[in-house]
Amino acid sequence: MNAIGKTLGLVVLCAAIAYGTTDSTISGTVKDPTGAPFRGAFVQAQNTKTKIYVNVLSDKQGRYQIQACRPGV
Repeated sequence: MNAIGKTLGLVVLCAAIAYGTTDSTISGTVKDPTGAPFRGAFVQAQNTKTKIYVNVLSDKQGRYQIQACRPGV
């Protein structure tokens, strides 16, 4: 029984470390009404708690990426 408890504790600890990341990335693709990629679109994200905005532009393929986002709404 003691070995099972230690193993379970180790699994819980590893899961907490794996899911304890503090940064994340928001990414996607902007498309026009015909479904073609939209180049140069402004994409904006806001943390509603801190009121901080981050703006990026979509690339030639309509892709955008906002990196190092802190957890929040």
